Amino acid sequence: MRSGGIEPIADRYLFWDLYGSQAALHGRWKLGGELGNHHGHFDKAVQEAEQGQYELYDLKKDPGETHDVAATEPEIYRDLKRHHIDWLRTAIP
Repeated sequence: MRSGGIEPIADRYLFWDLYGSQAALHGRWKLGGELGNHHGHFDKAVQEAEQGQYELYDLKKDPGETHDVAATEPEIYRDLKRHHIDWLRTAIP
C-alpha cells in the first residue's frame, strides 16, 4: 500500500560496495571511500575497511559532497563506519 508521502520512511542505514567504492548512508550523513576491489573476498574488505579512511558529508548542508566533515563529526563518522563494517561482515561465508 502506498502512503502518498503521509507515512515517514523508517529510520535505516543504507550501504553499498561496488568494486571497492564503498559508502554508508544514514539520514543526512554519507560516509564514502575507495578501498580497492576485493573481488568478492569480504574478509579482505572488512580488514581494509577497518584500517581505511573515509570521508563524511552532511548531505543536507552539502549535497554536492564538497566538504569532508569527518574530523568535526567524529561520533557520526565512527557510527557509520561501524555499521558499514558490520554490514560487510554479513557477506563473509
